[in-house]
Amino acid sequence: MRGMQELFDRGRCAVLANVGTLVEPTTRKQFREKSVPMPSRLFSHNDQQEYWQGKFGQNTAGVPLGWAGRMADMLFEAGNHSRVPMNISLSGSNLWQSGQRAQAYNMSPYGLSQFFGLDRTNNNWQEKNRIITFDRLMQTGQNNPFSQQYSVIAERAEQLGVILKDSMGNTNEGGIAFPDTDPGKKLRTVLQAIAARNTLGMSRQIFFVGIGGWDSHQAQAANQPVLLGNLSEALKAFYDGTEQLGLAHNVTTFTASDFGRTLSSNGDGTDHGWGGHQ
Repeated sequence: MRGMQELFDRGRCAVLANVGTLVEPTTRKQFREKSVPMPSRLFSHNDQQEYWQGKFGQNTAGVPLGWAGRMADMLFEAGNHSRVPMNISLSGSNLWQSGQRAQAYNMSPYGLSQFFGLDRTNNNWQEKNRIITFDRLMQTGQNNPFSQQYSVIAERAEQLGVILKDSMGNTNEGGIAFPDTDPGKKLRTVLQAIAARNTLGMSRQIFFVGIGGWDSHQAQAANQPVLLGNLSEALKAFYDGTEQLGLAHNVTTFTASDFGRTLSSNGDGTDHGWGGHQ
């Protein structure tokens, strides 16, 4: 992780060691005797991810709230209005960005994506007829709540896609060369959205980027160095990009993972552990 080591040596990166979701400091003896409060399903991936991301009550639709969603709610109420949502996800829907009012906008991990076959600038007669039919379907009086919500989301997604394409299409993210990897492509898109912040009318932005492959029960010696290397290169390029934009001191980037791995080997990998380094 040479990129992260360079940032660490420069005082631009810190390590939080042995971080986890325990309710209180717990010894091995207390864990085995169950004598202290413990998180529910401590070694379950999805449950521990939810603990990291939030579970602060529920919104009016009964959906759990995440702490980035709650933060966006408060900032939204403070008058931080913009053309696009404050929360943008490069890895689909997630609990972390779920709020009472705040809704995350899901972007493609590899850049902007728009509705296929709905290019309103295209003068092709087939394209025009397709758009007319689509709009008619979306505007038809819907009695079914699912259909109503689908129409709302479809319209919102199309409008935001056009706004982001217009705003981010000509942005200059500093000319930084990002690695051609999954985290590299995602963080490059994040940097483009940050570079377009003024055009988008945004003073605050919250991004969610997911990277998989860390459940290393097997082939750990081969896979772990690649995963760590890809993460390090992408984070270093992203930090360099924020420096080029003059925003390095205005951006906080952090990692979070459901749990660490055991120190002992299972033969070809390691099993579910407790805390991890972030």
